[in-house]
Amino acid sequence: MSASNPPIPLNEQERLQALREYEIMDTSPEETFDSIAKLASYICEVPIALISFIDEDRQWYKAKVGMDVQEISRPLTFCQYAILDDKLTYVPDAEEHSVLKDNPSVREGKVRFYAGTPLTTPSGFHIGTLCVVDSKPKELNEDQKAALETLANHVMAHLELKKRNKKLKNEVSKLAEKALDGIAKELDYYKMAIDETSIVSITDESGVITYVNDKFCAISQFRRDELLGQTHKIIDSGFHSKAFFESLWKTLLAGKVWKNEIKNKAKDGSYYWEDMVVVPFLNPHGKPYKFVSIKRDITEEKHRKQRITNLLKTQSSIIDGASYSIVFMDTRGIIRKINKSGLQLLGYKESEVVNVKTPLIFLDEQELEKVKKELEKEYSKTFAKDLDVLVDSARTNNTADSREWTYITKSGKRIPVWQTITCIYDDEGQVQGYLSVAEDYSSKKKVEAKLIEAKQLAEQAVAMKANFLANMSHEIRTPMNAIIGFTDLISETKLDDTQTEYVGHVKMAGENLLLLVNDILDLSKIEAGKLVIDPQPFNIKASLKHNYELLKIRAHEKLIDFNLLLDAELPDMVVGDKGRLNQIMMNLAGNAIKFTTDGEVNIMVKKVREDEESIELKFSIKDTGIGIPESKLATIFERFSQGEESTSRNFGGTGLGLNISKQLIELQDGKLEVKSRVGIGSEFYFSLIYQKVNDIDVNINNKVELPEINRKVSILLCEDNVINQRLVRNVIEGFGFELDIAHNGKEGIEMFSSKVYDLVLMDLQMPLMDGYQATVHLRTEVNSDIPIIAMTAHSFISERQRCFDLGMNAYVSKPFRKEELYAKILEVLDRHGLKEKVEERKVEEAEAAVSVGSKINLSYLRELSENNKEFEKEIIAMFCQKVENEIEVLEKAMHEQDFKEVKEFAHAMKSSASLFLLEKCVYILNQTEKEATELWKNGGTELSKEVFEGINELKQLLGEATEELNDLLEKEY
Repeated sequence: MSASNPPIPLNEQERLQALREYEIMDTSPEETFDSIAKLASYICEVPIALISFIDEDRQWYKAKVGMDVQEISRPLTFCQYAILDDKLTYVPDAEEHSVLKDNPSVREGKVRFYAGTPLTTPSGFHIGTLCVVDSKPKELNEDQKAALETLANHVMAHLELKKRNKKLKNEVSKLAEKALDGIAKELDYYKMAIDETSIVSITDESGVITYVNDKFCAISQFRRDELLGQTHKIIDSGFHSKAFFESLWKTLLAGKVWKNEIKNKAKDGSYYWEDMVVVPFLNPHGKPYKFVSIKRDITEEKHRKQRITNLLKTQSSIIDGASYSIVFMDTRGIIRKINKSGLQLLGYKESEVVNVKTPLIFLDEQELEKVKKELEKEYSKTFAKDLDVLVDSARTNNTADSREWTYITKSGKRIPVWQTITCIYDDEGQVQGYLSVAEDYSSKKKVEAKLIEAKQLAEQAVAMKANFLANMSHEIRTPMNAIIGFTDLISETKLDDTQTEYVGHVKMAGENLLLLVNDILDLSKIEAGKLVIDPQPFNIKASLKHNYELLKIRAHEKLIDFNLLLDAELPDMVVGDKGRLNQIMMNLAGNAIKFTTDGEVNIMVKKVREDEESIELKFSIKDTGIGIPESKLATIFERFSQGEESTSRNFGGTGLGLNISKQLIELQDGKLEVKSRVGIGSEFYFSLIYQKVNDIDVNINNKVELPEINRKVSILLCEDNVINQRLVRNVIEGFGFELDIAHNGKEGIEMFSSKVYDLVLMDLQMPLMDGYQATVHLRTEVNSDIPIIAMTAHSFISERQRCFDLGMNAYVSKPFRKEELYAKILEVLDRHGLKEKVEERKVEEAEAAVSVGSKINLSYLRELSENNKEFEKEIIAMFCQKVENEIEVLEKAMHEQDFKEVKEFAHAMKSSASLFLLEKCVYILNQTEKEATELWKNGGTELSKEVFEGINELKQLLGEATEELNDLLEKEY
């Protein structure tokens, strides 16, 4: 390889980029680098030592001993070869080197000996060299070679330190510039100067402190009241001369910014260093009237610089002054030298370890044994000596072995360290010993522990949030369900037209409120993007009119005009999410009325376009209210945001509505937009595309379309409750399907293996084998994909998710609605390829609810029976016969503390009570089941007093119910 064809590293472009990042080329000389070069010359006993960096076409010297030139052309250098290798490039006599003997410096007799080690970045790029040169041939011993490599490491360590310091200074400078940019008003200044990352103080023209931030108090250890009214002499360290402070005041009084490093003294007598910038504030006459200082704690940086300076004095100081534990061992592991840091870390005297002990003296035996087993397994070998565990990787792989260990000091203290072991080789490449460098890892361990603790606290907070939302959801939804439920019952009684209209409004308002409450309580679901749009056929005109009627009262109370303007071409029926549209319209129109005190609010819905399958509608809500400032329009849809701060105080509201509406519209592929002027009013508008309704869609006028299956569908019911069995049989056979019944999961699996079924209806809680176990068996053991619909009295979201996780296809809550069950059956059959077997037919909805006496409601039973009096009589008789025996069994299990039996009987009785809408009974049995389940799972000892009192009340309620039912059997059946 000739000078005209110089060697180029394969990663040259990346190497050059790494060099540029240090910004070292063509910089001024620095004492630290000069000291390292001198030390290299001294250790290696040569006249020339160079610290150089190589760019595209030159080698530039940052520090040099015995050399006058500042740079030379890259093709003429020895170091162009040194950066090609990771190790020391060693040339005892260049005249005997096949490539270098032709170098001009060799021919001219200037260079005969060369040894250079690459300056390697943490990323592995060789950006330069530390080299020593002589004009005559020379040999280095192994200690000199090792010292040269150590000095090269210190060069890079100092470069890294400079790089980090410059980054920190840049950050501080940026903070200072940012803090000073807005100094136009005093209030603006305080917001910028008091930065949590800086140490800030303000003084008057005499230097008396008028303000300090928390960082100042923390580092000085003085309270704020101890500092205010004092001068900075209170933290004077006495380190700086009188001339230092005279220069400071001279600069400031001249109206100039003063920058410097200053050493201060804390309240407890400790010292700290700060990088300080002091800015004078001038009055109109150009005289300072206050001074602002912005400082950065550089104590640790100063300490590091001092340590590095000390390390560079001599070879001995390099080792003894290191902050790491450095240990030299021979091939037997005997410690031949340990530096002061190592002795201090471990608490030993030099005479106690050097030449007498191995590093095993301060290692944890159990940890050593653990690592030994891991390495023996990894390398498939056995270590005869414990010392081999430490050095084998370095010795075998010829690379440094780094891992975490626990050092045990002489006093027994355990210290985590990061230890690196490398081999020391002789001239022939034979291992002569080992070098161990260990860093105290305690502080990093503490940081890791704090991070783990913070993570655990965060996870606890998330769990608490979820628990809170779940509890609030239950507490709020319970009364809302009652409101909606009793509204349904009222609507099924005989009402005049006005009452029917009012009840309809109450019902829709309750449904809208429940939907809104659900969204707010389930805010985490919104954040996770899990809101689901449920498109169903609905009467959009009727829905919009309902919303209008609900809001009209509020508008009239405020004496403003409120109008609903619908396009003449607007269809009656569309397919979309009625509930989400109601939520959006109620929020936007409600806001318009809230923020309008005079004038009008108009809801307008227009057709934008239409084709054979869909129609696009534009919804607009326009008001003459207070309007929104232009500066707030960009953020009005953000969570917890309102037009002005005063808006929330004057009009109320959480600031969530617009954000929720925006997300709901976007989920339907729309976009919510706004136009507004303060004092004129606002218009919120969006467009949505709805699918058209065809002749076979659901009729909303209290009719339920139930598709008919051409062939007999064979269904297996797994249910242990006899009354539920009878009910389901009546409903399923009424659909025209075949039904077989298994009394538990185990029996169901046996029946499944002997007959082909199209679908399984699976109760979840059964004896011998419950529904969960049976489903898992069918999915894993039998490997069947038969559709399975879960049927249970539970309605928790977690319960539903568990069913889906185990492989069930759908979920129906008890008491179920006939049309709901049919729809679920059809849905899962459709998913499993039975859609082509479906024809449409209509079935009238069940009879309206009929109340009998004060306790019993037969509406659900009559809905299922379709006026089959014999079926109703059979079910009522079965209930009356069973209930007395069941209550006795339940009480017996309670007194015997058989919580599993209590749980199962309470669950079974709950299903029976649900048939006659005995809400109080269902509630008592549900509470009993929940408490018994907890006791059974967690090993409890006894049921609460409240449960026994509830069962006493249950006996009375069921007695009254059976009395009424028996009376009914005599009179009507």
